[in-house]
Amino acid sequence: HGAEAFTGSALQDFFAQYLLTKTPPKVSVLLLHALNPTGFKYFRRANTNNVDLNRNHADATEFNSTNDAFEQMVSLYSSETSASTGILPQVGFYISVLLKYITAGKKIILNSLSGQYKYPTSVFYGGSTPEPETLIVQKWMTQLRKEKTHLLHIDIHTGFGEKAKLHLYGSDEYTGRDQIKSMRTLFPKAKIDTGKETDFYPTKGDFVDWTWKSQPDQWVVPMVFEFGTLDSQTVAGGLKSLWTTLLENQAHQNHFATSTDAKTIRKRYEELFNPQSKSWQKSIYDQGSTELISAYERLILL
Repeated sequence: HGAEAFTGSALQDFFAQYLLTKTPPKVSVLLLHALNPTGFKYFRRANTNNVDLNRNHADATEFNSTNDAFEQMVSLYSSETSASTGILPQVGFYISVLLKYITAGKKIILNSLSGQYKYPTSVFYGGSTPEPETLIVQKWMTQLRKEKTHLLHIDIHTGFGEKAKLHLYGSDEYTGRDQIKSMRTLFPKAKIDTGKETDFYPTKGDFVDWTWKSQPDQWVVPMVFEFGTLDSQTVAGGLKSLWTTLLENQAHQNHFATSTDAKTIRKRYEELFNPQSKSWQKSIYDQGSTELISAYERLILL
């Protein structure tokens, strides 16, 4: 996700410096800086085709699937009008989502974020086939891991979860006894969330999911580092996060209503994925670097 790349860049820079003296001969480290250069340039989660690349590592079954939760929310997630920060559209959206929350439950809203493969101009669109960026990185990964006995795949994201906290998010289907044992070898004490948790949601077409599913007999540990920004696990934070996400996509599809709306939406979107607070930046940098080094040092002992 291009808009989420700045925290990842900071941690990669730290890790690269650390590795100068800490890489044993038989250990290989691959740092992928920008899988979505278009999103990075224009500060968007999606690529040039409005595809969420972290929903695009799917198989034929997933590309042809329907997200029932998204279907229940699609009228709220899609708009053909210009993006406006006016109070009436926001209040109307908040009321509609709260009513859905009351009548259908929190999980319906969360599961709607999982990814969808039906509405190309809406949010969380996973595409209809693998995007060029997806095919390239899958080819790299397939070639590079052939000679390796153990693989840790860390994917870095921002935006979801408790503000200024690192959430470790494991694969929803990575639940076998040997898989759990492998994961706990590298992350022995950490709390690891999945889509089954109350405040999280399952995802489709994840990059880390593809890594272990495409080579099920290999020792692979998939892990997402997710740094929270707006307390999206709360009702207020979740509404704000979702509304900001929808406004950004609405503006991309239908432009901004006014120049003031453009400045406001862009500022809110940056705070959603790349907060400028020095205390936030220091907190996630400290947590991320500590967990990253801890997992790496356990990995190289295997």
